[in-house]
Amino acid sequence: MSQPAAAPTVAVSDDFLRAYSDLPRPIQRKVRAFLEKFRADPHQGSLHLEGLEGMRDPKVRSARIDLAWRAIVVRPDAGDVYLVVWVDHHDEAVAWARRRVWEIHPQTGALQVLPVDTSVGTARPSAAAPTAARAGLHTAPARGCRRRAARSRP
Repeated sequence: MSQPAAAPTVAVSDDFLRAYSDLPRPIQRKVRAFLEKFRADPHQGSLHLEGLEGMRDPKVRSARIDLAWRAIVVRPDAGDVYLVVWVDHHDEAVAWARRRVWEIHPQTGALQVLPVDTSVGTARPSAAAPTAARAGLHTAPARGCRRRAARSRP
């Protein structure tokens, strides 16, 4: 008998949590509803998970919260771990994402957020690679989880 496929994992970044906390309460409710649907099935079409033109990072996607609000999601090159990194008005969310690149550090395996040097259009790596805990990730299993999982410790 074959093993069932592992459920996708949806992680949220510290930046997302800060942006979320600044939203009006009615929009926060919509964002929570989006996260529940996204955790249940990141592949469902009603989320409108779409690539964005002009991004320096091809993994960046926009997901519709409503007609005016968007979540920015980093879609994995491989595997089923999605990172929700920002939420804002449509244009502001896209502009925020355009200034960043998300990479996996080749030696540590930690996620790095690299600011883009807009004067030359390249990502600037940090001097020290963050550990997974310092990357500010909060993860929860995709299916059946309604609370945010505890932040991992090094």
